[in-house]
Amino acid sequence: MNEYITSTSGKHVRIWGTFAPSVGGTVNKSVSIQHWANFEANPLYDFVNNGYDVLNSGDYIYTVGKWSQWYSFELSLEFLFHGSPDGSAFAPNIFDRENSTNNAARDSPSLLGHIAPQWNDYGPNATTVTEGYYQWRDGLPALADKQWGGEVAEADYQGLFSALQPFAPGQNLDRRIASKGPTIVEYDFQQTRGSNGTAVEDLSGNDYHAISTCAMSEEGAILTPACRITTPLVQKGRNYTLSFSIKPTSDAKGAIFGGGDSGLWSGNGTVDAVMLFSGESTGRQTFLDIGDGEPMEFLTVLGWNGDRFVWAPIAVEAPLATVGGSGFEGVIGGMKLVGNA
Repeated sequence: MNEYITSTSGKHVRIWGTFAPSVGGTVNKSVSIQHWANFEANPLYDFVNNGYDVLNSGDYIYTVGKWSQWYSFELSLEFLFHGSPDGSAFAPNIFDRENSTNNAARDSPSLLGHIAPQWNDYGPNATTVTEGYYQWRDGLPALADKQWGGEVAEADYQGLFSALQPFAPGQNLDRRIASKGPTIVEYDFQQTRGSNGTAVEDLSGNDYHAISTCAMSEEGAILTPACRITTPLVQKGRNYTLSFSIKPTSDAKGAIFGGGDSGLWSGNGTVDAVMLFSGESTGRQTFLDIGDGEPMEFLTVLGWNGDRFVWAPIAVEAPLATVGGSGFEGVIGGMKLVGNA
């Protein structure tokens, strides 16, 4: 395979560092090795010293979404700032944080660099894309600094990160919404009167006024598949509390709220349960609180290697772009979003 790929495409082949020469491996030395675990091979003595090029992706820094028996859910700042045997910062030549004799020279020409893998080991029901972002959010700048030989000190890092992260250009992965106070948006559909095209005032003072094509009643906006309420917002990330009063008027299933990466549905297909799709909320968890009842947590079920199932939290952004318009039938009296949970 290596000969064919190299000769036909001009590209190079890389394999996992599992088949070391010490256990009978006879891989051509034009194939580079991606080291991942010291229990599989000693990357210095098995590969570098035998003429192989090595990419370091040691499992000290692995993250696994949602649940794992062995690995962390987030990048370890402790490892990044103290991952060398002498307690100093990690660098790409560090294969073994305990024994310095197992580490390559920092300027070794056989060292290709470093990768920090993020794994979704337990299927598509395990981790949303936005949860994957939060696994790396707080540690990624520190990782990049150490991968490229930077010298940012641990004592300075949190201050630098807090000051600079909100201003990273071209993105809003935190799903932030500007607000003058703790209440981000509030609508009272019971007090709003009018016909199709009625503007709904935002009572928070932030001027996030909505447009409704739904009929209004003394109870609130009447949601049908033929109408919807549209806001100027899309979604809100961690942390938030979204409160609303709603009364279904039929068994029809559909979205109550939708926007961005997530949605809150009353049933879907043959399922009658209240359902959330994608996203995030109070840290890693999302709760539903109805009236005077006990709060209920939304959870996901993970299949563990065909052996058993594991329950784990799931985080969902507040979907804010639309209310109704997707099959659900009922009356919504009002809604309020605050920026804490």
